[in-house]
Order: sequence, then C-alpha cells, then structure tokens
Amino acid sequence: VLDVVYGLGGGESAYAEALGRLKENYGRRDVMRAALMQALEKLSIYKQDPSSFRRFAEKTRTFLYDLSRIGESATADVIERLCLKLPFADRLLWNTDRGGDLERRSLNEFGNWLCRRAMAYQNAYTIAEEQSQESQPRPKERYSTRSHAANADSNRSLSGGKAAKPFYCFKCEGRHPMETCAQFKELPSKDRLLFCMRQKLCFNCFGTNHTSRECKIKKHCNVTGCKHWHHVLLHDVNVKPENGSNSATARCNATQIKTA
Repeated sequence: VLDVVYGLGGGESAYAEALGRLKENYGRRDVMRAALMQALEKLSIYKQDPSSFRRFAEKTRTFLYDLSRIGESATADVIERLCLKLPFADRLLWNTDRGGDLERRSLNEFGNWLCRRAMAYQNAYTIAEEQSQESQPRPKERYSTRSHAANADSNRSLSGGKAAKPFYCFKCEGRHPMETCAQFKELPSKDRLLFCMRQKLCFNCFGTNHTSRECKIKKHCNVTGCKHWHHVLLHDVNVKPENGSNSATARCNATQIKTA
C-alpha cells in the first residue's frame, strides 16, 4: 500500500492521483467481494445475550448492504451460510417464512429482518439503558493514554508495580492489546495497515489522537534491514529493505494524511 502512493507529495492533484491508484489496486469488485465474504465468515455471536445478537445483526446488515451495492448475485448462498450462525429458533423462523419455495429474498431484506429480530429480544427499558450508557461522554485523554501505553509496552505494564489500566483492542473490541489480537494478526500486512488508517491509529504504537510523526514511542521496525518507523505487524514482507529511515517515515505519514 505504501509503495502505491510513495513519493506523490502533497496538494490536491497528488491526493487525486493517490486516490486513483488506490482504487485501481484495491477497489476491484472481486477483491471487495472476497473481503466482505471473509468478514461475514468471521462474524459470530460470542455471547448468547440480546446485546451480542444485536451487534452481530447490525454488522451483518452493513456487510450485506455493501455486497448488494457491488452487485452480489449469489444471494441464496450467502443467506444460507449466515443462517447457520443463527440460533435454532431464528433460523427456523426465517426458513418458515420462505415456505417450500427457493430463496428469492434479497440480502438487504435478510439484514433488515435480522436487525428487527435482534430488537425483538430487547424491551424498551433495556434499549433505553444501553443508549444511556452509550451517550455518556468518555474520557478521551485517559482512553488515549491507556491505548498508547498499553499497546506500545505491554510487558512493562504487566511487570511494573502500579496496577495496569484495562487494555482495549480496536479490532475485536476485546480487553487485550491490539498487537496480541489473533484476528488482527490473521490479516495480511496491507489489510492491517488499511485498518489502522481507517481507525486513525498511530503506526508505531496503535494509539489514538496522534500520528506516527507525533508518537513519543518511536522505534524502527524489528525486521532485519527495514528502516521504517512503524510497528513490526505493519511490515510488508514484499517490500525490499531500504537505506535510510527518513523515506520510510515520510511514506507512513504521507499515506496516513492522504487517507484520513
């Protein structure tokens, strides 16, 4: 990803050129479909409770909308795969409404039905309670400090005398540093970089509210011969080692600014 936009410089024309190159390389419909299908395959209802089911339903509906937007035709197959992830009662209800006919309902119909089904598991009081909790302001500075320190040096937090603040993973929303997340590590290096760019995370420490240029914990990639200023999980194995660190830092920062 970095090589695609390396050396374009700044300005409106450079931004347009970078956007065109990224679309040419990563905007193909077959690639987008494969990425969406992989994302749907990884979805699951981790806890058998209404809140988890609703999050599953909302994420599913979003991915299905994107699939329909790019012209997905294998509607029945996608829906059947997703039905296997549902609890038995919900799967039975969807198949019962279909009757003995072939599956002719659209992806968006299934996504909307799934969200309505998820909402039916909650009454007005539980929904109001969740919305009240979500509307409470979060301490951004404390959250940023925790993410910055925890993701950058987890061993120091675990071995120090002070009680460590809880970790947070931006990929799976779990309570662990993102650099240890199995789902994040399973992604190809270019997808990890794109994820960090979309979440506006620092390329060095995976922290928030600052760029890799402003990061206080700058360190070189641990891969031998790589002089880039980025986390080792963002290292592209297909890129040959370069001499000098300034060019690598410029590549990381330029890409982050252009895609923000």
